[in-house]
Amino acid sequence: MNRLSFYAEYIIRCHKELGKLSKRINTPRLYLWYDFIKCSIVHGAILNHYTRGGLHSLKGCERKKSLTYGRILKVYKKCNDAASIPILNNKHLFNAYFAPFVTRQWLYSKDMTFEQFEGLCDKCEQLIVKPEDGVEGVGIKKIRTPKLLSERKTLFQEMKGSSYMIEEIIEQHPEMVFNNTSVNTVRAHSMIDRNGEVHILKMLLRAGVGESVVDNYAHGGCVYDLNTTTGHIISPSLMKTGEEVYIHPGTDIFMLGRKVPNWDKVVNGVVAAHKLLPQCRFIGWDVAVTQTGIELIEGNHNPDYELYEFFGTKGWYDIIKKYI
Repeated sequence: MNRLSFYAEYIIRCHKELGKLSKRINTPRLYLWYDFIKCSIVHGAILNHYTRGGLHSLKGCERKKSLTYGRILKVYKKCNDAASIPILNNKHLFNAYFAPFVTRQWLYSKDMTFEQFEGLCDKCEQLIVKPEDGVEGVGIKKIRTPKLLSERKTLFQEMKGSSYMIEEIIEQHPEMVFNNTSVNTVRAHSMIDRNGEVHILKMLLRAGVGESVVDNYAHGGCVYDLNTTTGHIISPSLMKTGEEVYIHPGTDIFMLGRKVPNWDKVVNGVVAAHKLLPQCRFIGWDVAVTQTGIELIEGNHNPDYELYEFFGTKGWYDIIKKYI
């Protein structure tokens, strides 16, 4: 797609989405066009934030505090050393670098031997297989380990041909299960200030729905804002559908006020892990909660900005810029 076609399609999409918003809030579309363009220029906003993230409803002083897409890109660029980002991007580098917080067994397909693979198969009835460079849960699958030697050799050769992470399935804390099959995680945002101190920013519970293997918001999961001090849920869910729910889909569990277990270990673990990589000052961590503590799943140098400003607590740019 050439640049002209891209902009033409974007304008058409803007016109359509602003039209929907116009009907929903009973405001002329022409005014919304003017206001959206102003928000884009002045605040670095994009369409999704303006229409679905509620930026259209904020006043000027509140918009200045909002962590828009344009602003978070500047935070990424200023805070995270490009040479250190591969530690977060490459899953096998991440697991090795943050080994104190990764106690599950894992193998990197390119480096593993058949003996190592067979040992993992002997231990686990099921395994999680992840593309090494996958994002938003794309390509992650759960497989049942083969019992026959011939089947194991075939699967081993298939895995060796690509870059996969092969991991033992995490046994999460029972209070983190919501009638679903994925491991549910805490998305913990942390930032290191100019003096080297780690600050906990927005914390979220990501809970999968139904049979999905992943808890990701992009794959139909629910996201709930958490009180950073206590670990209690303080908001209804954010879902890609735009739906806000208090009872988790497929359950009778009322989520508001529910507490994430082992909260002190979640917070302390994130702080300790971030101190190992001070070259990246702004990180979004995915943390599984177990009976005894935590397991780090991954770290993101460019965590989804929608999870900051689209629901729950807002005004995060005003907070983050104090530490930049």
